[in-house]
Amino acid sequence: MATAQQLEQPTTDLYERDFLAWTENQAEALRTRQVGAIDWVNLLEEEVCNMPDKPLPPIN
Repeated sequence: MATAQQLEQPTTDLYERDFLAWTENQAEALRTRQVGAIDWVNLLEEEVCNMPDKPLPPIN
């Protein structure tokens, strides 16, 4: 779980300095619905870069 200090740090800077702390920070922000604390640019970059090569099954 991210510490209060990690939640206060600029997320882009944290992404570049400490990836593990950044992931914990983003997970905490998502869990607690702190939309303003989410680093959307890097979060989406990670999601797009880590998508599987095969298509996902359709959602029913």
